[in-house]
Amino acid sequence: MLMMDKSIHNAFKICSFNSKGHRIDKIDYMKHLLTQCDVLLLQEHWYLERDIQLLEGLLGNVQVYGVSGMDDNELLSGRPYGGCAIVLSNNLKCNFLPIHISNRCCGGVLKLDHISILLFNIYMPCDTLYDYSNLDIFQNILNDISYTCSEHEDIDYVIIGGDFNTDLSRMNSLHTQALNNFVQNEELVFCDMSDTADILFTYENVSSSTESIIDHFIVSENMYRNLLDYRSIHDGNNLSDHAPILLSLNLVTSREHKCDVREYTKRPQWDKTTDSNIADYKHALSELFSHIKLPLNALYCQDTTC
Repeated sequence: MLMMDKSIHNAFKICSFNSKGHRIDKIDYMKHLLTQCDVLLLQEHWYLERDIQLLEGLLGNVQVYGVSGMDDNELLSGRPYGGCAIVLSNNLKCNFLPIHISNRCCGGVLKLDHISILLFNIYMPCDTLYDYSNLDIFQNILNDISYTCSEHEDIDYVIIGGDFNTDLSRMNSLHTQALNNFVQNEELVFCDMSDTADILFTYENVSSSTESIIDHFIVSENMYRNLLDYRSIHDGNNLSDHAPILLSLNLVTSREHKCDVREYTKRPQWDKTTDSNIADYKHALSELFSHIKLPLNALYCQDTTC
């Protein structure tokens, strides 16, 4: 029987898993993964924004923050799709401040005792050799992460996990080139590069009998030095076509306390606004101002102390 090192057993563990839905068998497997990790990053949960919190009741003893890949106000055509969520075990003593980024990326500042981690969970568009519109979406997500990191210079570590839909061995891929440039520019490291990495594959296409590694963890250089173990998990009761990946880190943390998740406030992303967006914003402001009733005495008063 293989014995696991004691330091790995007591490590801080974070798992990433593309569940491809939320049927009861998928929920049961998520529960199984939560027995092995402190934080679970989910992709493709297929929930609408208003329904994501259902995961807290279904999984039990967790706090959940996530985003939907679908618009709650639009009529859904076909099966549900997309979305990502961060699931925090209540056994972990922590504080989590969510950061709204996009419908393909959720994140937040995770505070564990005396350390703070900027955590991102992403679900990227499909890899491509020629589709530049897909590349634009991919690059925009990386830009959002870079911008968020620049706004949080006081944090200790950065962890980015999820379904990148990018196999690093595909050197001709537009996404691989963009991802490598991002990692180099932001001074990050692929966990796949670690000597401890044991990743057989993370995605299996049954129809074509092909396997690839498209799910990854990327961490800041100082966090990379804390890496104890990095592996893919291959269980018979996993009915997704993605295999979970488990990252174990040498971080001393407290357990048996409920994680405190604070509310986030959405902020306008002015750098992404178009002329049409600004015109709509001005119109909405004018409409709101028109409903404000000012007393005439206040308008004509000459006494500055009135």
